Amino acid sequence: MEILPIPLSVEIKLGSGVRQAERDTIAEREAMEREEEEALERERQRLEARKLQTRDIVSDQISREEAAARAAAEVRRRNFLFFYSTLFLSETRSV
Repeated sequence: MEILPIPLSVEIKLGSGVRQAERDTIAEREAMEREEEEALERERQRLEARKLQTRDIVSDQISREEAAARAAAEVRRRNFLFFYSTLFLSETRSV
């Protein structure tokens, strides 16, 4: 078997084996997939920010409710002390 030399004028084109129209379609599909992934990432970030905002709102509300409860307890304590101090003073005056 004889090996023939390859002529120098023959150009071998190495392609992807995929037609141009199909490559365009693949590129468009990949671009759409990237856009979808970016949209999903933006939505995930928006939901995370909303979750943090909700957590802050709830935390602030709890803090306000705790402060109101402490203030109410202080008012009850002062009323109690005032009542018993006036009761004690009225008993000592009547003696």
